[in-house]
Amino acid sequence: KPDPTISRWRQRLQDAMLDSHFSLGQTRFLLAGEPDHLAGLAAALGEAGGRVETAIAAVKSKQLDNIKANKVLVGDLGDAETGIDDCDLIIGNCHCEALAHNHHKGLMLRGYPNWEQIGHQLKNDVLYEGGCYLLFEAANTATEFRERH
Repeated sequence: KPDPTISRWRQRLQDAMLDSHFSLGQTRFLLAGEPDHLAGLAAALGEAGGRVETAIAAVKSKQLDNIKANKVLVGDLGDAETGIDDCDLIIGNCHCEALAHNHHKGLMLRGYPNWEQIGHQLKNDVLYEGGCYLLFEAANTATEFRERH
């Protein structure tokens, strides 16, 4: 029988997926980062209704073949310029700030470097508990961005 804490977080993640579905279902994402991080983000967002339009990896990896996105690229943020109009929210490190600002897109900081947020390295995006935090932050960031623009 699973540990009660694990069962509780699993139920919370199910609730988080339902609660965030409305906001994430209206949101098109551009993800930038390392292949393993992109795979996890795309899977979590997709399961909750988000649409990953573009995923840009810093390096080539077999994991890129499994990312559910309309476009998966190996490149840098210069490559993001071509698909930026197809997204509402960017998830990536602090190098994405100028891209989001210049194109009036929402931004959720993930990955390294992140010089802007204290305690960023302690954020947890994995397993049941981390999945809850990730989905809630993404949904809140998307909703806040839509309300401002």
